[in-house]
Amino acid sequence: MTANYQAFEREVQQVHEMKSGLISIMFSQAGGTVTLESIWSEQERGQGHASKAMRAVLEIADKYDIDIYGQPHALLYDTEMQEDSGMFSAEQIDLWDRLNENSLSNAELLNWYVRLGFELTGATLTDDPEIVRRANAPQPKPGM
Repeated sequence: MTANYQAFEREVQQVHEMKSGLISIMFSQAGGTVTLESIWSEQERGQGHASKAMRAVLEIADKYDIDIYGQPHALLYDTEMQEDSGMFSAEQIDLWDRLNENSLSNAELLNWYVRLGFELTGATLTDDPEIVRRANAPQPKPGM
């Protein structure tokens, strides 16, 4: 599994939306389980970048016969803390505020994953439902 996971991660880093800085994705691997820790938009939300990237990631997971687990939970930037730190420009804080305004709710995020072929496992982790997308499950239709 480790060799497959390493190859999987290398290929995920080459997905266009990742390479171009439109989105970021973080995975972890432990005990034979691959977990999608987070996926987020770096520049704009609601333009389909994450959906397009996830479809490519799922194709790569299929290639390496990797099931992907996750716990959908909406991510928001803590712009007050970032602003108070003085480490970020006003433009960056404004961008994060705009991204926060266009974020999905937890329910909307779960529906997004379901449309991508993820299923509920029945488990709950830290109040969030666990989901899984089994390798070689039916792919979502383009245009989602």
